[in-house]
Amino acid sequence: MKLCVGANLPMALRSLLTFARRTYGITPKTIWNLRAQIRGQFTNPSMVQVFRYLLEFGKSISKEEMLYSAILQHQTDLSLAVIKRGPDVNGGRFYSGQTYLHFVCQQGDVRIIQALVERGTEINVFDDERRTPVSICMALGFHDIAEQLISKGGDPFLQPPASATLAGIDI
Repeated sequence: MKLCVGANLPMALRSLLTFARRTYGITPKTIWNLRAQIRGQFTNPSMVQVFRYLLEFGKSISKEEMLYSAILQHQTDLSLAVIKRGPDVNGGRFYSGQTYLHFVCQQGDVRIIQALVERGTEINVFDDERRTPVSICMALGFHDIAEQLISKGGDPFLQPPASATLAGIDI
């Protein structure tokens, strides 16, 4: 139960509490008090702990899901560790058609960008708003990162193809 509360897994916690109520006759009041005690013992778990808890409860987590979560949480070391495990760095498109590289360029995290480029991520790719990782870096003032991407093949003058879509609507 402590793992469920600490990792914020309400469905797993609900299942455990239902089992405890049926099997041991624990009352809702006792469950509520126990839950409050557990929460009081916990600080926010790290992403590594959360992934470990999820795996312990049998949830299948792909390397791509781990990388996406780690990047969104600004967890540089965890992101680098996941990248070393070999996720498909070009396989996912997320919010607004962005890739991992789009997200990291918005954060300006040089170490993750370098790791993604070393793993072969596409640099000249557009999101739904017609932005490339290079154009994002330039717009946000990460000029040194933009220069690094350009030195690795990024095209600062790349134009979207005529058949490009914006947010899924043909334009």
